[in-house]
Amino acid sequence: SEVKPSTIRFFRGAMFNMINIALSEIDVVARPSRCTFALAQWIEERNRDVYPKMDGYRPTMGGVGGIGGTFLDIRTAVKLPDALRGEKYAFVGLPLAEFMEGGG
Repeated sequence: SEVKPSTIRFFRGAMFNMINIALSEIDVVARPSRCTFALAQWIEERNRDVYPKMDGYRPTMGGVGGIGGTFLDIRTAVKLPDALRGEKYAFVGLPLAEFMEGGG
């Protein structure tokens, strides 16, 4: 391409160091992607305001957006207990209204 990029956007926070090292010799800046900002804000709001009010909520179980965490924090996967393993899977869709102010 005749036009060099000035910014590389990425989704996974865990990739920041690797991408920064790869870009260290060229004049390009690495930045977390903001393409999913609304979704990240929605998830963090639910982690802060909705889930703590639910029966059985345990703050120590919060991964994404937990205390001190953000949407881009990616943790190492932990094996699910057998009781939580799914034997069947389905594709589902969420109505756009669920993501809008006030919910569905």
